Amino acid sequence: MNLSPSLENHEVSRACDADRVVLKFGSSVLQREEDLSTAVHAIYAEVRRGARVVAVVSAIGDTTDRLLATSTAVGGGVDGAGLARWLATGESASAALLGLALERAGIPFAVFDAREAGLRTRGSVLDAEPVALDREAFLAALSGDEACDVVVVPGFAGIDETTGEPTLLGRGGSDLTALFVAEQLGARCTLHKDVDGVYATDPHVDPESRRYATLTYAKAREVAGVLVQPKSIDFAERAGMPIDVTAFGAPRATRIGARDTVFDTTRGSDRALRVGLLGLGAVGGGVYARLAALPQAFDIVRVVVRDPGRARDTSVPTELLCTSSEEAVDDGCDVLVDVRSASESAADVLERALVRGVSIVTADKQLVAEHGPRLVELGARSGARFYASACVGGGVPMFEAAQRLARPLSQGRRVVGFEGVLNGTMNWLLDQWSEGASYEASLERARALGFAEDDPWRDLSGLDAWDKARILARVLFAIDPGHLPDRLQAVGRRDAGMIAGRSGACDESVERVVTSVDFDAEHGTLRGAVALRTVARRSVFGSTRGERNAVRFEHADGTSTVVRGRGAGRWPTTEAVIADLFDELRRVRSGTREEVRP
Repeated sequence: MNLSPSLENHEVSRACDADRVVLKFGSSVLQREEDLSTAVHAIYAEVRRGARVVAVVSAIGDTTDRLLATSTAVGGGVDGAGLARWLATGESASAALLGLALERAGIPFAVFDAREAGLRTRGSVLDAEPVALDREAFLAALSGDEACDVVVVPGFAGIDETTGEPTLLGRGGSDLTALFVAEQLGARCTLHKDVDGVYATDPHVDPESRRYATLTYAKAREVAGVLVQPKSIDFAERAGMPIDVTAFGAPRATRIGARDTVFDTTRGSDRALRVGLLGLGAVGGGVYARLAALPQAFDIVRVVVRDPGRARDTSVPTELLCTSSEEAVDDGCDVLVDVRSASESAADVLERALVRGVSIVTADKQLVAEHGPRLVELGARSGARFYASACVGGGVPMFEAAQRLARPLSQGRRVVGFEGVLNGTMNWLLDQWSEGASYEASLERARALGFAEDDPWRDLSGLDAWDKARILARVLFAIDPGHLPDRLQAVGRRDAGMIAGRSGACDESVERVVTSVDFDAEHGTLRGAVALRTVARRSVFGSTRGERNAVRFEHADGTSTVVRGRGAGRWPTTEAVIADLFDELRRVRSGTREEVRP
């Protein structure tokens, strides 16, 4: 497999035929700015399943009420475009903040306002009906090689088709925004609420209330009018589209738009997942912060560190700290999260946990490359599960993409090889050197930013990238390409000096460490390489800047699938870990058992 210096002309199949889903997050879910991180988790859960997401957001908490009170205090009118413009700022702020949260997690996104979305309305200024959408703008953002995974849209607001003035879609109008966008894009639509579906009575008041599995539109108007905007239900019925109502992390939803109204006869668990955390470094601190922010979902049993007395940037109650992973298992955790550095990891610790039925989430790619199949098998025997998504690509869902592509719908879509920028640390260093930074200074800064370990040898040697390639190859081809590739090129001080010396000399090309694996169908073998290459700056890998990663899977029919995003750092890797934990939470709450093959 050769890396062309002009990859922008390479035919790429990506999101044009991908599943699309509209997720709506209302004020009951976004009660505080901190809740935007939970919305990111819900979005990323869909992204790593291969969907392209439109996220529709309401204003945070009681923002709309406060804006209305302010307009009254300053003598504003009770209707008209001026009031619509003012009230819509709540949703606009929420959309912009969600964009910042997505950026921190390393998920490619775009934010549209009502005008950019082309959301045209007619009727009353404060209770308008949507009539048009710029569908092409959405498809352009969500398709192609430079596509975003997510488009964020403020709910509630539109633009009058005649006057071009701001309008609103009525109280609770973000539901209608989400459904209209979904109908226009041919997408699924899920409304995220603070309950896991529609109940006969308020479950916060009546814990014994029965949950509906399905509802007809007529019955939904009768029992769901407080939870879902009534005219949104009317729109869905006219459009003949279903509505799923759920809470993030729940293993179930209520489907509005079914033929019959049916109560859910199962009684799922709502208990929190008991978590033992191994490591409190850059990633461990991020994971702890997110777990602590979600107490209804996760109960932190123990945090295992080498030195409990050491000063850290993450504050943890001293009673949770210990030095023994066995102690965490003995205290009854459901899952161990291993985010220690590779030098600290011990396969036997995880083996003992899996044998005892404790699931594992790990970010240790070296451990998974060497011991993954055996650890999966141990978990399968005991009913535990072994998760390894964070090992490859950080917050880029390469592992899940490989799983999907390993089961092609046709022989032409069979993967015959892949290549990628798989090490975010090295990619960040290469960009630093190309800007003239020194070898030592760039390494020190990489450590400070959490991109590099104290000893970055596996990054510089190419072995870290090869570990990731081995994991992807096993998923795609059920073959381990071996401990070393056919070609392994280390990058060191001399290379850094050469690259820095050429700083500013060429704007058309850049250096990238590219890892490649090719499948030899005739002999049933794999060939691999990790090497420093010069690529076109505008190519797929040349445009992958800083700590970002990208992988291109080659198909037998000559097309390819590209997956990209931020691959190193605390928050992207934390996002992958939390996604695995939510998968385990849903599994525990629903009682299902599944198996993966890293």
